[in-house]
Amino acid sequence: VTLWRGVVPTVTRGAVVSTTQLATYDQAKTVLKSSGVSEGVTLHLASSLISGFVYCFTSLPLDICKTRMQDQKLGPDGKLPYKNILQALVKIPQQEGILALWKGFGAYFARGGGHTVGMFIFAEQYKTIVKNFYSSNK
Repeated sequence: VTLWRGVVPTVTRGAVVSTTQLATYDQAKTVLKSSGVSEGVTLHLASSLISGFVYCFTSLPLDICKTRMQDQKLGPDGKLPYKNILQALVKIPQQEGILALWKGFGAYFARGGGHTVGMFIFAEQYKTIVKNFYSSNK
């Protein structure tokens, strides 16, 4: 049982990360293009920064719950402090304040936002290279 402790919050967090990264990147690109930002690295950088921020803001509370659930020890009463991710999402702010769910946001954004920027800029540059390669070989 200990091996699987935290698997549900880990999978939940992963789903939130993937969903928010992909959806917000494409949406940000669309909005920025319609406001006059032309296709290119500037558009990709701005869109990926927005995506990275949204991903970090939405997933950090789940990451905090996941980490606490994986690291929890039996209390004096013989019970674990957190039963599930929803209970942890309620209990942590009740005991420590709502901002406890975003402790360490700066470091988290530096890592997660940096990864998002690198990932999307690489993907866009790769798509351009592949598109140019196949269009020149016709």
